[in-house]
Amino acid sequence: MMPGESAGSCSGSNRYYLKIVDAGAYRIVSLVDEDVLGRVERDPESGITISLPRSFYEGRLVDEAEAIKIIASHDYVILAGCRAVQLGIELGVVDPRSVLEVNGLKYVHVMRSYF
Repeated sequence: MMPGESAGSCSGSNRYYLKIVDAGAYRIVSLVDEDVLGRVERDPESGITISLPRSFYEGRLVDEAEAIKIIASHDYVILAGCRAVQLGIELGVVDPRSVLEVNGLKYVHVMRSYF
């Protein structure tokens, strides 16, 4: 996928909240669609909840070109929202079958291993 191309059929702005947290030997990167930050979605039937609190996910706003670079260059990435998850799929780092979706809110962890 090239910068400037739209992430699939997702609507909304092509801006994302990026937050990088160093956790010991690991660097955790989260990339969240601008319009889903703060959402909490629950599926009472399965008991699954997706929560995107500002306190954890709010970082600096980045455009799609920077989001693509971040996804491609980090080994542990949390993607939330239709556009962020779609970027991961289109870049080949997310298997669509691994995406969790509750009430239209998409969420996935990318963990690459080089063992």
